[in-house]
Amino acid sequence: MKLEMSLSQIDNAMSNVTSIHTALGSRMRTIDNQRESTLDFNLTNQKTLSNLEDLDMVALSVNSSYK
Repeated sequence: MKLEMSLSQIDNAMSNVTSIHTALGSRMRTIDNQRESTLDFNLTNQKTLSNLEDLDMVALSVNSSYK
């Protein structure tokens, strides 16, 4: 009887470990996805800033030629 109870407790503990491991994996995947989204967002912002700076240089050149 004690052996069966011990085995049942071990089985329950293993189920809990598996559940926690699954939840942790899901959270880690969410963090990785958010990190990738942030990196993509930063890259897009850098490209946009570069394009705006290029446009500013063109505008400065055009304005200088009219003066």
